[in-house]
Amino acid sequence: VDAKYYGATSPSTAPGWSDLVKQFFYQQAIHELEGKDTPVSNHFIFPGSTQKLKSAHVAKRGVDVRSVDECIPRYATIHCHYQDPVRLLEAYVKGEKLTQLTQEIFN
Repeated sequence: VDAKYYGATSPSTAPGWSDLVKQFFYQQAIHELEGKDTPVSNHFIFPGSTQKLKSAHVAKRGVDVRSVDECIPRYATIHCHYQDPVRLLEAYVKGEKLTQLTQEIFN
């Protein structure tokens, strides 16, 4: 899970290639440490209260992707989540947990 500070309202305001590569390396490192049989998923969390992007995928350059099936399968999906920053700060100050966000990530 990696918190990002992008608007992420569209692909043009979402994380770039360097962020995607870093996320794939995180996943690879966990597989190296825990073994390939350990399920590992990738997640970005963006500031906001409305889901705009659902996931990020890698496709060949110049491909007009219309389906996840047109993406390169060896690069795992990076799921996108949004968290209202004000609610996050309130939970932090009160010592609460963001159970809804946790459930989204682990379900």
